[in-house]
This record gives sequence, C-alpha cells and structure tokens, in this order.
Amino acid sequence: MNYLKNIFLQLPFVKTLIELSHNLDTSEGKNIFILYFSDLFFLFMSFVYQIIYLFTSKAMSIINILAIIFVLYGYELLKKKEYDKYTNFMFAEVPTYTCVAISIMGWRCGFQFLFLAATCAFFLPFYNHMKKSGTKKKVFIRGILYICLFFVMYYIMSIEGCPIVVKLTPEQYAITYFVNILITIISISAYCYFYSFKSLQKRIELSRRADFDALTNIYNRYALNAILNNDIELAQGKDEELAVAMIDIDHFKKINDTYGHNAGDVILKSLANILLKNMSHGIHVGRWGGEEFVLIASNINYFEFNNIINNVREIINNYHFIAEGKQIHVSISAGTTKYKPDMSPLELIESADNNLYKAKENGRNQVVTDCMKI
Repeated sequence: MNYLKNIFLQLPFVKTLIELSHNLDTSEGKNIFILYFSDLFFLFMSFVYQIIYLFTSKAMSIINILAIIFVLYGYELLKKKEYDKYTNFMFAEVPTYTCVAISIMGWRCGFQFLFLAATCAFFLPFYNHMKKSGTKKKVFIRGILYICLFFVMYYIMSIEGCPIVVKLTPEQYAITYFVNILITIISISAYCYFYSFKSLQKRIELSRRADFDALTNIYNRYALNAILNNDIELAQGKDEELAVAMIDIDHFKKINDTYGHNAGDVILKSLANILLKNMSHGIHVGRWGGEEFVLIASNINYFEFNNIINNVREIINNYHFIAEGKQIHVSISAGTTKYKPDMSPLELIESADNNLYKAKENGRNQVVTDCMKI
C-alpha cells in the first residue's frame, strides 16, 4: 500500500495539487487550485469512461483516448498559466464530447446530463481572475449554445428510426446511465460548494471593508463607534472599567508637505502596526480619521492603560521611520479618559479629545489623562 501511495504522490497532477495547496491562503491561489483540480477530475472521468468503453464501444474508446489527450493538453495550458485559453478550450471540449457520445451510444446512456453539469460552469470565469473569458457576453453565448445543443440532440435522437451506432445490453445501459448520473451529481455539488464558498468569501471581504480602514488595516470609525456602544452597555451592566485614548501624530501636515503624501501613508501604516503590536488583550485599535487614532480599553485598570499609552508614545518617539528613502522622526500626543456613569459615546470621545488638545497645547509628545500629564 505504501508503495502504491508513493507512486500516486509522484504523479505530476498530484504533485502540482500538493504544491498549490500550500498557497490556499490567497484568493488567486484558491482559484488556480480549483482549475487544476477540475482538470484532474476531467482526467479521472475520462479513465472511468475508458473502462466502460472497453466493454461497450470501440469507437467511443478511441474517441475517449482523444479526450484524455485533450485533458492533458489542458494541463499543459494551466502549467503555462494560460487560464483564459484553458477555460475556453474546456468549454468547447465538454459539449463536443457529449454530443459525440450521445450520437454513438444513444439517449439511454445518460450523457445528456453532462450538459446540466457543464451549465454549472458558466459563471466560473466571474469567480476567477480570468478577465478575457469572464465577460457576460461570452457566458450568455455559452449558455444559449449549451441549451440549443441539448434540444438539438434530443430532437435528433427522438426521430423515429434514428440509428444508434452502438447497442448495449440492459445491464450496460444501466451502468453507463448510473455513472453519468453520478458524475453529474458530483460536478453540480462541487460547483455549488465552490460558488457558495466564493460568495461567503465575498461577504466576509465586504464585511471587513465595512469595519476596517483600507490604508492601515485596523478598525475604522464606524467599527470603533459600534465597539464603544457595546462596551458602554457592558460597563453599565457589569460595572466594568472602560477607558478611551485619542492619539494624534504631531505636525503630520508638515510631514506630508515636506516628504509627500506617500511618506505620510507609510507613517500611518507603520504607526498602526506599532500600536497593534504593543497593545495588551482587551484594547481595540482603530483609525478615527486623518492622523487620529482611537484606542478603547475594556475591563483594564485606568492607571495601567495610561502606562501602556505612554510606553507606546516613547516607542514611537524613539522609532526610526523610513519613508521615501529618508529617516523621519515622528512623535505623538495622546489624551485618555475614563468612563463615568451615564456618559454617552460622544461624551467619552469628546473627553479624550479635550485631553488630547491639552497635550498639544502643553508642547506635544505627551499623554494627558483625567488625573495628570505624563
């Protein structure tokens, strides 16, 4: 068994799939993996059909060998990263094979169900990074073509006296019909799973865009307001501590004017990373707007929270920011406040903002709290 397993793992298709499975953390990696997996499934189907044809039809056996060659050619297209050409090629190969199989073996073998399975692939280009083949016009044309082919083949095979090249025994008809039904169900299930998975990914991405700042990849103002409202309810109900800090980059406009807005973006992203790395559990970090950041600390001692903010201020003050090939000194000012009974979210933010204003007025690069200046 181990010997057969090793042989299987050394097959080019399998080795490629194993390598691609290591890149499933990216959307493009998933798309490419699915294309390779689809081609492997087509190859598997072709070998299953070949076994059937060895006992039923020599003509279809020869045609099926050609189909295997086409699938292997598709594999070569994938290796060359010609994804659009591969998609167009397979969309042409599948209906052609189906029409030939129906013409030779008849309607009773169930090959017509492959049209149904292929129909599920119409919208595959929309879910992948393939732009050329993923147009509405081409998808529409393919859909109409498949439907027309289905009815044309149905009409031809229903003509009285229509000759069938191969006549099978009832058992052979049953086996072939069962295999085609099974392949169709597997194909439809796989496509449904894929489309559902991609739709879920899209919803997660949209949700993330709604809650996270596009530049710094931390919470945005909308998400911070939602967190603050929730934490205030918890603080009221469970008598938990809640504190807010508002941070502002000192002289940020001067940085933008001197080094450019690209340098400013680099500073914002770097500062966001520093904040995330140096916050303890229970502190939410977000960008309030512009160069202002808000931190929300739930169930953390206010004195401890102030120390954390001041430590971050010192880290940033001593950090060597590099942007546009130049070292830029950056400092921050911060104002913190503690939640008091019956304070609204707006009042809590305004209180932190007032302390931030005092920090700026007192010379910047410092933290002003409800109790003292740090």
